[in-house]
This record gives sequence, C-alpha cells and structure tokens, in this order.
Amino acid sequence: MSRRLLPVLLALSALGAGAAVLPSPDEALRLAFGKDARFAVVSHWPDAEARRRIAERSGGEPPPTTIRERRATDADGRDLGSGWFLRRRIRTHLGVFLIAITPDGRVLRVEPVRFDEPRRYLPSRRWWRQFEGLGLDDDLRLGGAVDAASGATLTSRAAVDAVREALAVHEWARSTPPPESAASR
Repeated sequence: MSRRLLPVLLALSALGAGAAVLPSPDEALRLAFGKDARFAVVSHWPDAEARRRIAERSGGEPPPTTIRERRATDADGRDLGSGWFLRRRIRTHLGVFLIAITPDGRVLRVEPVRFDEPRRYLPSRRWWRQFEGLGLDDDLRLGGAVDAASGATLTSRAAVDAVREALAVHEWARSTPPPESAASR
C-alpha cells in the first residue's frame, strides 16, 4: 500500500499542494465587498495632466491612459467603494492585485489575483491585511505603516506601489465628473 501512495504524495508535492490558490477577479471583488454587492465597470481616461498629478500623488509612474474601475453598490444602490486591478512586474514576472477602496479613500482589502512568480514570494493573507484602513499619506510605505514580507521584498514593494497608485487614481476619479455611462454586470 505504501508503494502505491508514494507516487501520489510525490506528485502532490511537485504540484505545490498546500500552495495558496488565488481567487479569480470576480471572487476577489466578492471577498472585498460581499457576495450581494453589485458592480458597474466605469472607464476613465485621464489626460496627460491628470496622469502627471496621479503619478506625483502616488510617488510612482503615471497610470495607463485607460483605467477601469469596478464601482460596488449594495442592493439599495449605496456606494460600497471601488475595486481597482493593478498589474506590477515583481521580479521578472507579472502580479495583478485587486485594491478595494472605501468611498472615503481607505484601503478595504488587497487581494492578489495573479502571481506568476514562484509561490515562495507570495506573502500570507495576514501580511496583506496590514493595508486595511490605510489612506494615501507618507506613512504608506515600506518601513512605515507596511512591513516588508520576509523573503518577498520585491513583492512587498510592488504591492505598496500598486496600493499607492490605486489610492491616487481613486482620489482623482472621485473628484472628477463621472463618465457618461457605466456598463453594469
């Protein structure tokens, strides 16, 4: 019996059994805003000046020319906040993070939804929780309100940069007139 079990155990360990399974983008939105939340996809097109101001505010690079917000509401239409999916190169591969932000500009949740680096560089859920409640200020940095994940410094930097950008984009988007239409889903 043990000879039959050994190949199965080896196969499971090779596949990374026990490694974190990342949620889909839709699952991540539901984790952040609740299973009954409704979402409207709102596209934003910041001009060059807005992109420069967002980059200055976030301390990073200018955002893309097209930005899609997932605006969350409850069944009564009350604003729950917004979800922003941001891509970052971690070391040599891509990571995508959902940054869920409350209407008043605080981080509700950060959830990785794609992580192409080896899983040993993906911090635990406990590490991601330290972003909750943070706003866009000078303390939102590694060594400030955010501790680097041991063995995953590049992931930590990428996550902080993504959160800062999402907060700056959210601030800009909430202070500009809404686009003409939003497609609900």
